[in-house]
Amino acid sequence: MGVCALAAATALGADVMGRNVCGLMNVPSDAKVTMIAVPWVTVGGEADAMKVADLVKTDTLSAGDELYYYDGSVYRCWKLQGGAWQPTTVTLKDAKGNDLSVQTPDASYALPRGKGLFLVRQDATKEIWLYGQHSTAPISVAVAAGTAGTPAYTMIANPNAVAYDLNAKGVGGAAGDQILLGDGGTTLYTRTETAWTRKTDVTKTIGGVARTFKKDTTEGVVIPAGTGAWYVSKGGSPTIAW
Repeated sequence: MGVCALAAATALGADVMGRNVCGLMNVPSDAKVTMIAVPWVTVGGEADAMKVADLVKTDTLSAGDELYYYDGSVYRCWKLQGGAWQPTTVTLKDAKGNDLSVQTPDASYALPRGKGLFLVRQDATKEIWLYGQHSTAPISVAVAAGTAGTPAYTMIANPNAVAYDLNAKGVGGAAGDQILLGDGGTTLYTRTETAWTRKTDVTKTIGGVARTFKKDTTEGVVIPAGTGAWYVSKGGSPTIAW
């Protein structure tokens, strides 16, 4: 393992800068299924990737917690047992509806930086900590184009230690495209012709009665640090430069 200085991005307020700098990133979430990012690279590693075994600090998690990664064709799954991520067999259906077993590789499997995967926790009060060596290499993800009738889903994930503002960064897309955050899919962003929007509550007093309405806003349309999301294309195919 390489030697590096340790910097903590617990407040998610600033990128960890410099070569050979390690970081700990806290990903706040109270959801049992949380999409997390691969923000850094394996300490001392040569490739711009992160081993499954090293990505998530396991001392704050529970036995039986799982990691799921979609490699573009099938899901890979690792279960936390004995303080380490162990590969498990994933059962799928083939084109004829028959069961198909896919064996997951061991935890030395390399995850490309900037990709996303699901962390499924037994106890959602447990903290999520990501670990790795800082990388300065630029990365981007190309969104697959879909249609209104047949949307295309692309997993995207913010590898930075700061929130990524979709509008400030000029991320494009087609009107009607959506982004579902990895907090259980309860946060939805929608693309208009010119910008990304989200719903926010606005309270007005009408006839002496306070009423709350939903209003579209372009403010605060961000993907938090270290978290992932599904880009649902209904026509757009932007390249997101992280």
